[in-house]
Amino acid sequence: MTRRTFQHFGLLLFPVTYGAGLLGASLRFLAPLPAGRREKELEVGERSEFGPDQDPVRVEFNGSVVYVLNDGVKLRAFDAKCPHFGCNVNWPQATDPDFDDYKGTFRCPCHNAGFDRQGRWFRMPANENLTEFAVIEAGGKVIVLDKKIS
Repeated sequence: MTRRTFQHFGLLLFPVTYGAGLLGASLRFLAPLPAGRREKELEVGERSEFGPDQDPVRVEFNGSVVYVLNDGVKLRAFDAKCPHFGCNVNWPQATDPDFDDYKGTFRCPCHNAGFDRQGRWFRMPANENLTEFAVIEAGGKVIVLDKKIS
């Protein structure tokens, strides 16, 4: 094989190889993701752990952060995703002086939206409530169901 023939093969094969790699990466990107296994329920603790004055319990459930709390009337579980921009809301600690306005409420760190213990928004820019999951009690255990109720 001469040098000139080698160069011609190189100039011909390089774009073909590059194009095939780009096509393969594109098809891989566009292929649907495999379905992850979703749990139907999550046991988060004993009923006695959820008093009306206690901070919410933060848990991971099917790839989402969920806060479980007693709002004074019943047990509730909220998806931590802020309906305004999709950031996860936080529950400011009582020792955090920067968030005195948010004590006892949820706060979105992206734009300072606020939500009360019932998941209702009270501070803009959010104008929708937090998404709520169904919660049941069985045998003294608190169980969050993979069923959104609002």
